Amino acid sequence: MVSEKFIRFAAISGLGLLLDVSASAAAAYLGAGFFAASWMGSLTGVTFVYFMSYFIFSDSQYAKYAGNYLKYLIWQVFSILVAAAAVAFLSRMMTEGRVAVFSAVADLLDIAAAEVRSMAVAVAKLLIAPISLIANFFFMKGLAAMPPKTRNEAR
Repeated sequence: MVSEKFIRFAAISGLGLLLDVSASAAAAYLGAGFFAASWMGSLTGVTFVYFMSYFIFSDSQYAKYAGNYLKYLIWQVFSILVAAAAVAFLSRMMTEGRVAVFSAVADLLDIAAAEVRSMAVAVAKLLIAPISLIANFFFMKGLAAMPPKTRNEAR
């Protein structure tokens, strides 16, 4: 059975993904590289998810402990770098070389290159989203289980 926390986290993550994909597609449309566009969108989405997750994990002390935000940011830097590299790779596969499905369709339908780039980034992000969702849920669950340090323990 799927936990209620996971369902709530997935709903908030879905909104974060919407922000992420929208910002990434806009950045790609405006000329940012695939990696940079993915990074910008991801940063927007994960920041939203962190602060909204407080309501899911509010029965723990994680959101009240400032040190956990730093741990979350470190995790997200790693996570975003890996995801952005995967998005860039998939986007390039869809727009360049032998597998350039998006470029072929764009040529056929006379779609501008900027629109092709933004569509490729959006599709690549959606392909990677399930893996990111599961990894982030387990990270946040583990972070929420960490008891906050007292002032004496921090010294």
